[in-house]
Amino acid sequence: MHRYNQRPIEIGRLQRHAMDHFYSHGAQLGFTPVAEPAEKVACIGAGPASLACAAELRKNGYSVTIFESKALPGGLNTYGVAEYKLRPSDSLREVDLVRSLGVEIRFGVSAGSDITVEELERDYSATFLAVGLGPAELLRIPGEEMAHVVDALRFIAAYKTAEPIPVGRKVVVVVNLQPRKLRGVESNGMIVAASSGPDGSPVLAGFLEDVPVGARLK
Repeated sequence: MHRYNQRPIEIGRLQRHAMDHFYSHGAQLGFTPVAEPAEKVACIGAGPASLACAAELRKNGYSVTIFESKALPGGLNTYGVAEYKLRPSDSLREVDLVRSLGVEIRFGVSAGSDITVEELERDYSATFLAVGLGPAELLRIPGEEMAHVVDALRFIAAYKTAEPIPVGRKVVVVVNLQPRKLRGVESNGMIVAASSGPDGSPVLAGFLEDVPVGARLK
């Protein structure tokens, strides 16, 4: 739309309008799950992919159990999306819709240790793997293992779930904005920098953009 000098379609507002209308009119799903499921399916991870899979499986008559290693469901929607975009309460409200279909969620269970592959194969007809994001990519520079060096996803997860995380008055944010990307495009680094300090005051952030992996920061 920018090419034609026209106002772009605000997809976020359209999505918000649709979901506000849905919840204000009873939040009723358009189907009723089968009362007596024939087969059982395990879903590993309680993020958006597993939740969508579980809803579709219940729609088609399968019993579903989701195994989640963390304390809260929702995956990236709960832990990793900036709060001004999606609050944890909104993410958990969507999870409740899936649970209302008869989906069971077991927390604090890690596949491979708390429940083995052999147990999954024995007790379930199929297993859906949706383990989510892996660990953040390391910069491989001296000092990044220190206590007060945290990656953006961990930082965002901490403030979204009220986990205490120390923030000083001066912060360095390493942002990788590739030249092919438009300047001004939001990144997790921008979100971290926009977060408040422990007393609610803004944090003075210094940016280091396009730092090569393995570079030495002085």
